Amino acid sequence: MRKRLILVAFMVVTLVAGLVAACAAPAPAPAPAPEPAQYKWRVSQDKKRGSPMSENFVNWFCKPIEEASGGRIEIEPFAWWDLVAGADILEGVEKGTLDISNTCSAYHPDMFASTVTFGVPGGLTTADDWQIFYYDYGYRDFLQKNLYDSKGVYLLGPQVQPGQVEFLTKKITSFDDLKGLKFRSFGANGAIYGALGVSITDVAAGEVYTATATGVVDGGTIGGLLSIVDISLEEVIKCVIIEPRSPSSLALPLVINLELWNSLPDDLKAIIQEVTIAYGNRYFQAVIYGAGEVKGILKDKGVITYEPTEADMAKWNKAVDAYWDDLAKKPHEVEALGMLKDFMVKMGYR
Repeated sequence: MRKRLILVAFMVVTLVAGLVAACAAPAPAPAPAPEPAQYKWRVSQDKKRGSPMSENFVNWFCKPIEEASGGRIEIEPFAWWDLVAGADILEGVEKGTLDISNTCSAYHPDMFASTVTFGVPGGLTTADDWQIFYYDYGYRDFLQKNLYDSKGVYLLGPQVQPGQVEFLTKKITSFDDLKGLKFRSFGANGAIYGALGVSITDVAAGEVYTATATGVVDGGTIGGLLSIVDISLEEVIKCVIIEPRSPSSLALPLVINLELWNSLPDDLKAIIQEVTIAYGNRYFQAVIYGAGEVKGILKDKGVITYEPTEADMAKWNKAVDAYWDDLAKKPHEVEALGMLKDFMVKMGYR
């Protein structure tokens, strides 16, 4: 009996000692904290916060860069008007207020008209053709050397918005009805519709809805069909005109601060470039897909789509050709337009 008690006591002591030792053992080391991002960027785009296209920009451009960089890049997205006005985007990127942004090509015809040649009415019509023209045919390198280097930004690539449209607060029966109307427009479209008798005025993109609703303008340009519903213009307009020779007339080049770009390691440059190309293709396709839904929305709101007549087209084509001729008189434009025309011949456009 005594031996048994001694054995039990020994087992108890051993068990308690083991428990004490276990409790005294150091806790497992905590997982190491993630490395802080090496780059924290402010990135801007032209769509209203919370709109479908704004979410697409975040999901298709910002997040893929963050993920592919392995956490080295952290992006805070903004809309154009949050930090810098649309017409001042290039300067904002050059000065570092923004690190990356798209900008509307038509905002900058004064400094170099080739910023709008890839979006000029009568140009290329597919995302694939734009990508080939830019990256394989050498147009991006041409623009970088002759324009963007001097502006302190690096051109990542085009974000092409197909299906440029004009919106109107009245219904029309011919292009003759446009004469005397006040249009919110600029750049190529301003020049072309100005030649058709429209009075051109500049209105900030964020003020287009109010200007249209209050009669400051009778119509104008805001982008493609998705841009119409993006700012709820269907509530205050009566008619849209889809430009017949301009399915890709609005180009939004994506640019990054040049000094920042030059400082990046090659692997991050490759990531950003690949994401830009993929995003450009997805954006183009999304706009085409969404245009079908928008047409239904416009129809439900009583907004008509005006189909230009042959007589309208003759006037419009004359204005477009005059614009192209005018571009060819400006520095670098002979070469730029020559590249575009040669490419269009090779691709069967002409």
